Amino acid sequence: MQDSNIDMQALRKYAWDYFSIHAAQRMAAFQFFITLATAMVAGFLLLIRNTGGERWMGILGVLLALFAFVFSKLDKRTRGLIKNGERALKYLDSELGLKWIGEIQHPLALFAADDASMNGKISSIPFVGDFSYSRCFKYVFVGFGLLGLSGAIAALACFPVSNHESAGVSPSINAVFLDESRSSRVKATDCDGGCGHESQ
Repeated sequence: MQDSNIDMQALRKYAWDYFSIHAAQRMAAFQFFITLATAMVAGFLLLIRNTGGERWMGILGVLLALFAFVFSKLDKRTRGLIKNGERALKYLDSELGLKWIGEIQHPLALFAADDASMNGKISSIPFVGDFSYSRCFKYVFVGFGLLGLSGAIAALACFPVSNHESAGVSPSINAVFLDESRSSRVKATDCDGGCGHESQ
């Protein structure tokens, strides 16, 4: 009986460590994304004040949308790992006989009690009912992703490149062409004056 209790305690520690590690990783990854996304938005706003930063604004917008997509997939994977830990702890709670006390869930069956208290409160319809962690994170990822795409599109549409760049010719090349045209006109004028004197 004592060995059985020791095994149960070891299993519970293993399940709880598994759950807590991945839960902490999920929150750390989300906090890192918020910091990164906020810094990118701040950089985007600074580029709006400076002329000639349209390309960087577009790049930042695309990167923000890309990071939002990648971190949403990472969060989905981590959420699955957390669910594994929850199922293990629920199973261990059931093995300990933590059952209902009348119409009330056993106080020590924390995960089962939380499921019972949230039953029916989280709706499948967006922005209706209580929000879970997953739904809150999803809204944040989608919001920053749309913000990044909107910024990239605005950078390309509202801030067009200069006429020299759109023509594919740099200002220095245009200056060379202008100088050559001027010199050719001067030579033609000199030739006309010289030829007239020679004919006389």
